[in-house]
Amino acid sequence: MLGLMQEWPLLCHKLIDNAERQHGVREIVSRSIEGPIVRTTYADIHRRSLKVAQRLERDGYGLGDRIATLAWNTARHLEAWYGIMGVGAIYHTQGGLQIDGQARVLKPDGTPLPNLFAGGGAARSVSGPAHWGYLPAMGLSTAVTFGRLAGIGASAIAAKAATGVA
Repeated sequence: MLGLMQEWPLLCHKLIDNAERQHGVREIVSRSIEGPIVRTTYADIHRRSLKVAQRLERDGYGLGDRIATLAWNTARHLEAWYGIMGVGAIYHTQGGLQIDGQARVLKPDGTPLPNLFAGGGAARSVSGPAHWGYLPAMGLSTAVTFGRLAGIGASAIAAKAATGVA
């Protein structure tokens, strides 16, 4: 088997190293939370995630420290993810969507948006909007629970639509 395995441990931050090396000019397209389309490359993400890691180290963060973010899935979030993983910290993302007990996404006024469900990392659910609200081992259990509730709710809407029942 000699030569059939990589010569470095499989660590998350090594993925962006490889992406920069093999696909550095490949474009990544996302939308910023402000609205415009953002275009970047794996080389740019790699460079900026290294800056995040260096800043975290300067601020005293490192192996085993817990760091949480509340962020949308954007290029900036990707940079933060790889930068945090690069210093060996434990990274916990907090979803931004507020949901109710049936996994329905709520408007700012607390009423459900029609036909929109969420669970897992997209929803803050019982964990709250920041690291202080995180309950250990709740990530997977809420993802499974609210994922199931979302599936039940969506299938009920689809069944009503198929039968013409309002």
